[in-house]
Amino acid sequence: MIFRFLYRFFAYAGGFILVSGGLVLAFFIYDASTYREDLSFSDIPVSEYALNPKRGGPKNLPIANVLVDDDDCAENTRLKDKPKLVVLGSGWGSVALLKNLNPNDYHVTVVSPANYFLFTPMLPSATVGTLELRSLAEPMRRIVQRAKGHFLKAEAVDIDLSEQLLEVKQIDHEGKECHFYLPYDKLVLGV
Repeated sequence: MIFRFLYRFFAYAGGFILVSGGLVLAFFIYDASTYREDLSFSDIPVSEYALNPKRGGPKNLPIANVLVDDDDCAENTRLKDKPKLVVLGSGWGSVALLKNLNPNDYHVTVVSPANYFLFTPMLPSATVGTLELRSLAEPMRRIVQRAKGHFLKAEAVDIDLSEQLLEVKQIDHEGKECHFYLPYDKLVLGV
């Protein structure tokens, strides 16, 4: 009786181990055959003018005529020669403009210290628990991406209307303030 019990126990345990091991092996084979990575890494082209911009303007600051990702893909390269539309702020007017803008008409850059758009009329619903707070805020990068544009988390300091330059203040990776000019053909104030 004990011998029969031990025989069945080890038979079932061995079968379980074989089936489980087979399933794990099948999963790894499936995983290895499904996700294929392209191992042909290539450098992303970045313009020398984006890394070392020329200086100028009334305060002799760097002028960002070319942005770092302007040569990322063929579409960005095509758009960099379009008229430069600079949108200040991430308010209602800016978001409405970006959502209704034809993305192939302009080289769009949004400058705002806030990297989100807050849907303020629904804030009372969030305070009483009807909505979650994350339902009220939309990332500006997602909105700007629809317009095939660029987003700079920065503040506008000054506008030189005669040379069509916008002075921008941004905090760099070391925590220091850096100022530069952003040229524009059309400027929208939507703060």
